[in-house]
Amino acid sequence: MLPQSKTQIFKEEIKLANKPQIDIPLGEPDQHKPGSKIDISLDDDQPPKLQPDPAPGQILQTEMEIVNRHHEEVREQHRRARVQQEG
Repeated sequence: MLPQSKTQIFKEEIKLANKPQIDIPLGEPDQHKPGSKIDISLDDDQPPKLQPDPAPGQILQTEMEIVNRHHEEVREQHRRARVQQEG
C-alpha cells in the first residue's frame, strides 16, 4: 500500500533511516543464510583504523605498471596527433 501524504512518506523515510540493521550477503551464497543480518553500531563516531603502510615511500609494482601504461598511452596519443598534423 502506498503512503498517501507527504507526512506518511516522511515517517517511512525516517523509519528506514533509523533501521539499525541492514542485509549484507557474507561470503559465497552457500555460506550465509538468506535474511542474515550484520549489526552496525550507529553510535560509533570513530573513523575506521587504517593499517600502517608496510613499505612507506615505495610504490607497489602494480601501481607502477598502471602509471607506466598510462604514460605510454599519452605518448602514443601525442605521436598520433603529430603524425596527423604532418600528414
